[in-house]
Amino acid sequence: MKDTFDFLLVKSVVRKALLWYLLLVFILPFLFVVGRSIVNQFQEPTIWGKGPSKDGSFICEYGGFRSIYHEDYCSVDEWIHDIGATYLLFYVFFIGFVLGEIIPSDLLTLLIPTLFTYSVIFLVIYIKKRKRKNVLKHIHFIGICGVAMSAMAIALHKKGYKVTGSDKGFYPPISTHLKNVGIPYYAGWHPEKMIEHGVPDLVVVGNVAGSSNPEWQYIEKQNIPYKSYPEVVKEFFVKEKSIVCAGTYGKSTSTTLLSWLFKSSGMEPSYMVGVLPLNEMDAAEIGDGEWSILEGDEYKASRWDTKAKFFHYAPTHLLLTSVVWDHADVYPTEASYRDAFQSLVHMLPHDGLLVLSEQAQSQIDTSGVRAKIVTYGKKDGNEYQYTNITQSKDGISFDILHDGKSYHMTSPLLGEYMADNITGCFALAHSIGIPEKHILSALHSFSGMKRRLEKRATSPVTVFDDIAHSPTKARSTLATLRSVYTGRIFAVFEPNTGNRQKEAIPAYADAFRDADTVIIPRLTKIKVDPSDPDEALDGDTLTAVIGKTHSNVRYISDDEQLVTFLVQESKPGDVIVFLGSHGFRNMIERVTDQLKQK
Repeated sequence: MKDTFDFLLVKSVVRKALLWYLLLVFILPFLFVVGRSIVNQFQEPTIWGKGPSKDGSFICEYGGFRSIYHEDYCSVDEWIHDIGATYLLFYVFFIGFVLGEIIPSDLLTLLIPTLFTYSVIFLVIYIKKRKRKNVLKHIHFIGICGVAMSAMAIALHKKGYKVTGSDKGFYPPISTHLKNVGIPYYAGWHPEKMIEHGVPDLVVVGNVAGSSNPEWQYIEKQNIPYKSYPEVVKEFFVKEKSIVCAGTYGKSTSTTLLSWLFKSSGMEPSYMVGVLPLNEMDAAEIGDGEWSILEGDEYKASRWDTKAKFFHYAPTHLLLTSVVWDHADVYPTEASYRDAFQSLVHMLPHDGLLVLSEQAQSQIDTSGVRAKIVTYGKKDGNEYQYTNITQSKDGISFDILHDGKSYHMTSPLLGEYMADNITGCFALAHSIGIPEKHILSALHSFSGMKRRLEKRATSPVTVFDDIAHSPTKARSTLATLRSVYTGRIFAVFEPNTGNRQKEAIPAYADAFRDADTVIIPRLTKIKVDPSDPDEALDGDTLTAVIGKTHSNVRYISDDEQLVTFLVQESKPGDVIVFLGSHGFRNMIERVTDQLKQK
């Protein structure tokens, strides 16, 4: 009899505990959310970054909670999804056992249908919110051969998604990386190949896909879900703690440096950079840690979204390296370019962090910025100051001063501007509490990135490849080479689209003064806005523009003639540097090969 009584008693208590568990897990969060929503009808939410994407997403904050939404209000079901119910699990059983004896059994019986109904509602809402990532199986990339797009494709492939891709052409090293990981791709735009193994669940549309692209036309006609590159970054990479590295120059280096630093410290970040690192790390990875580290590009997000990519990344921590007018095709005035970064810093939450270079301080109004602000640079008065810089062909060394302490840094990277980038990364990592020894070790072991003063040959002539696609970046790169090399410098320069606009012409004055010879190659064909009355600068015009402040500029439109000129004219001890965002049609490889045989 006692055993039966004990069994019934335990059964009764467990039954009531489970009922109260359901009540606290589902009913109380619902009442909490509804109550908060009602209260907040009388106050306006804080909103930043209104509608940078085609779906009208924005960031809003209610009472300390912060997230990204895809409607024009913060709906109850969004709050339920964000707040969740898991925070109650720690103490719910204790309350259930205690209160289960207080409420009459008849009342509990009446509550069962209500509890069941709300349980189903909440489970449906939760499943719907989480379902999308689980049902996505096949992702196709239009324009997969770009450095950033291929990196994203490989990261998703490693997470178990079926990934395919297309592009107008495939060249090493990107084609090699795609082949090695097993991602199928094809040249050209062929809808029938895109759906050969089933219709994709999602198509990532690169900027190469113009309105006449057959694959783009097909997905629009068939209503196949599609997203731009930054929208996919937002969906798969952005974490609760979101570090964004932004600025006219230095953002790729800083993003890669921080990603290497976090990985070396065992923090398993998600990260996305637009370069190929020389260390043993991928250009993108979806990690299991709480941090994401993203390159905040200010260029337009997509052909349907002209806002900057970085507006998609909901930064909580921002490293801002510089603000110097660029991309005149997107930002027709210096003010419009500066305004984009101004909006970015005001997106930061009150518990966030802004790490601000002295090179950007005069361009950014920090009044009204709610986040903590940390400054760095070469001058006195910065919280993190770098000094005592020495550099050689083997790299740089310098000291970082902070709060009365000095930290000595050595790096194989070239350029005084690298001291600025490294100091910014040190400041951010140090400010969030990463131990100093981990920071110094990771920064010292960082080898650099492809196409960032990447040394392609050393003898008899040193050959560099660099992505300096603007006169400002070219000036900085050439100044670095002049400071460590005594031979002649031959600069082959191809600007990006924005720096082929007439608005960019003033920036070319004296930009190539540290080069002995400047060569303009055949320029890559770019898309032209038919409504724009001003034509982009062609090779002859660009040569004339640079020639106003440089005495030795020539336009060589034939690739073979350009290669022959460089090989014949250069002597041991000279430097050849290719500057531009395009691949130079295999000219770098031909120059290095022929120099070896010289």
